[in-house]
Amino acid sequence: MGWEEALILALRSISNPLLDALFLALSELGGDVFWLAVIFACLALKKRRQALGFSILLIANFYISYVLKHAIGRPRPPLWLQRTDLVGAELGPSMPSTHAAEAAANMAYLAREARDKRTYVACGTLAVLAGLSRVYLGVHWPTDVLAGACLGLVVAASYVLAAEGKLMDELRQLLARKSLLMPLPLLLGLLAAILTPQGWGRPATYIGGLVAGVFTGLLLLRPGYRSPRQLGDALRTLACVLTDLALLTASYMLGPGPLQFVTALLAGLWGSWAGPEAFWALRRR
Repeated sequence: MGWEEALILALRSISNPLLDALFLALSELGGDVFWLAVIFACLALKKRRQALGFSILLIANFYISYVLKHAIGRPRPPLWLQRTDLVGAELGPSMPSTHAAEAAANMAYLAREARDKRTYVACGTLAVLAGLSRVYLGVHWPTDVLAGACLGLVVAASYVLAAEGKLMDELRQLLARKSLLMPLPLLLGLLAAILTPQGWGRPATYIGGLVAGVFTGLLLLRPGYRSPRQLGDALRTLACVLTDLALLTASYMLGPGPLQFVTALLAGLWGSWAGPEAFWALRRR
């Protein structure tokens, strides 16, 4: 028995319903739903730069990790090691862990934005626990998680140090010619829907529609300031996030196809632009 198998078995030996629930929740820190909620909250609060950063990190880690998974081709832990009673069977390639990459990258970016020592510790701890959850659930080998975490940190550092400043400068200049940019999100979404292989996490038409909708909303977003410390703004932000997650769930349940692309696009546009505009318009009445 190797050390990786031994670690999975050791974690299983201490499993109980409370730990099961805890690690299932922690696993979501590396999933798309949690970070989509963060992105929509940023957009509702008119934090365009942060929303763009989280969006790019989410997309970059998704595609890079899946390309590496299929290039490396490492099998998942066998089914008898997986907690199929909690998460179902995972049969695709294993290294690196996409969940670990997403958690590490986005938590690092969140900590960088907060610029607070306590937040650094909290985000680091949550990223480690999110990675550990994948081992606890038996769906990844420990080295898959380590590889994913390293990938996520490299992607986050590359974006922050080399791309973010230049990208925001270019975006500010291009927004002056917004009409020329409007077709670009739709083109990116169509490319994602056509080129993303089936079996890479979510359906390709769902991913493509969501990309088109969110980035269209990013372009339409008007400058302003809203504070999560103000109760009214916080409640409207929560309403925006919850309604959009409900719309995305409905789109996802439609299954792959053109209709899913259109509904995911509309859901992304609602969450990134139309929803906040509607909820804050109600306040002015």
